[in-house]
Amino acid sequence: GLQYREEGRKTTVNPIFIGSVNSFGMLIGGESVAGLSENRNFDEERDIYAAFMEFQIPLLENVDVQLAGRYEDYGGGIGDTFDPKLGIRWQATPSLVLRASASTSFRGPAISQVEEGTGYSLEFGVRDRLGERGDAVGDANGDQCVRTGQCAAPAIETAPSIIIVKQGRPSPNLQPEEATTYNFGFIWTPQEGFLQGLTVGIDYYDIELKDKIIDVPTQAFLTPEFDAFSAALAAGDFVIVEPSAGDFGAACDPNDPIYSYAGGGARAEQCQVNPNAYAFESITRRADLSRDLQIISGDAINTGKVETNGIDANVAYVWDTNNWVRLPCWTARLRCCRIHQSRPISPAVAVDARSQGQRRSRLGAWCTLGRHHDAVRRRVSRQRSTRSAAARFARSVLLVRRALRLHLRTRE
Repeated sequence: GLQYREEGRKTTVNPIFIGSVNSFGMLIGGESVAGLSENRNFDEERDIYAAFMEFQIPLLENVDVQLAGRYEDYGGGIGDTFDPKLGIRWQATPSLVLRASASTSFRGPAISQVEEGTGYSLEFGVRDRLGERGDAVGDANGDQCVRTGQCAAPAIETAPSIIIVKQGRPSPNLQPEEATTYNFGFIWTPQEGFLQGLTVGIDYYDIELKDKIIDVPTQAFLTPEFDAFSAALAAGDFVIVEPSAGDFGAACDPNDPIYSYAGGGARAEQCQVNPNAYAFESITRRADLSRDLQIISGDAINTGKVETNGIDANVAYVWDTNNWVRLPCWTARLRCCRIHQSRPISPAVAVDARSQGQRRSRLGAWCTLGRHHDAVRRRVSRQRSTRSAAARFARSVLLVRRALRLHLRTRE
């Protein structure tokens, strides 16, 4: 078969909302931006072409082979892909079926991720190790003591938790996700004896997803910033950061008493680690003594791979009964899987490089009334239909009789 589809996205923003926002969710002009979802107009489309095929081949009397493939072209920087599938089914005995398959799949990034971005949103619980110290250490050495070099930066677990604005930028270099899937298992359905009616299906699956698309965690952007800050601190790179000062940007000595908070210096906290030494395009801070964190701008990236493997088991038992009130079918399903994630360090953003293994299992059991319930439902439906037809006929006869009586009275 052949397929063509057109994907489009259009965003129209109220003119007063178009512009940049600050950390309080306000436009430069002072208008409120409740929600902060979008701040610019957007209208974009893309064309996607695909071709696919599938063959069911009876290789032997009891062996069937499935061959399938799909070609898809997203165009632009995303490109195209061809994903094949091979499956085999072997009826080993009247009661036992063995099956296996291998396939690849492909998922292109959304047009909003590539062209538009996700706009502005509020991000809660961000830990800023360079922020103000509102604790006893800050009371003694000044709220800005981390950047003045008068106190050590707190651990990330104890750093102040703040609310900032997160800007989701377009990701034009985003590549598609690709997955390789393997599956094999069996279905056993005894044809006679006391086990007749039992169905047991067990499948092992293994899925490897590469170039998984994620939004970079907001906290990850602050790691390279803190590393750059630490390097400047060790190098003694201090400057005047008070914009109104006549020597703004000039080198200074943080140990000079005039800059001491504890000593009551006239220019306390104005001498800080050079902000330009740890400035990043993706991070916006206030250009004053506080250096409060305002906006973090990030995009989606292709990270490492996710491997998922496990066992999917289904057990069902059906027995015949003339009394539909009894439960003629029991079904149980067990799914156990292991998820392994691997995230490499991005060249632009330091995402923690780690491997994570998670085990999940789920067991469910339920019963249905099966075909007996369907038969009863059909009987009830027929009975209701019969009653409805009889009621309509009786009402019609009654209306005709009333009409005749009225006609006779009129003649008299």
